[in-house]
Amino acid sequence: MALYGPPSGRTHCADGRTLLPSAGHKGPLHSGSQTPIAQWVLRRRALWREPWELEAWVLVRVYDWTAGQRALNKRPAPIEREEVHEEAREAITQQWAEDLASATFGRQTLDAIGPIPKDWLDRRHGCLSLRLVQVLSGYGCLGSYLHWIGREETPQCHHCEAAVDTAKHTLEVCPSWDAPRRTLMSAGGDDLLLPSVIANMLGSAEAWEGVDSFCEIVMSLKEAAECMREDDPLAAPFR
Repeated sequence: MALYGPPSGRTHCADGRTLLPSAGHKGPLHSGSQTPIAQWVLRRRALWREPWELEAWVLVRVYDWTAGQRALNKRPAPIEREEVHEEAREAITQQWAEDLASATFGRQTLDAIGPIPKDWLDRRHGCLSLRLVQVLSGYGCLGSYLHWIGREETPQCHHCEAAVDTAKHTLEVCPSWDAPRRTLMSAGGDDLLLPSVIANMLGSAEAWEGVDSFCEIVMSLKEAAECMREDDPLAAPFR
């Protein structure tokens, strides 16, 4: 089981495509770890699309309506079916948003996306890579998370002197990532608070790619550093 990656390791795109990881991709794997999958599922739902059961409800609603029309010897036009589909999707999206509003875990991500859920769902650009999701959710190779699951003695940042390493710290201030951060800000602006970052990502493909590139570079380096610590014979026994 991957320590901080989704079970599939897939990348999900705005147009519905699912991209498999490259054959050479190797994330940190720890067979003895216990991963809080329920939290990952919640955050993945917030970061991708409505849960499949809600999407299925929309399809059932359209099917039932179409069957009802045909039972009355009517042949509904495609535009009518599309209107029913959109009405059902709006209703279920509202229900989904209400469910997420009461969620306990992943609040930072949910609150950042919360004001703009429809814009997020309706976007026409941007793929959700593994490392992008890690940074947006705070669920990855970060000192605070590794400490929480018992893989690190402390939540410290191994790349600077900060006592706590979080996604916010990594994205906004860790000096080790100043260079990729400058590139990120040139593409999406100077405001690196998560709600602003997400709004900028939705605003342009360039900003989305800038954030994705930052996450890919930084999290790859952090994962490589963690692997080196894992291989250290002097590492704490619980590692």
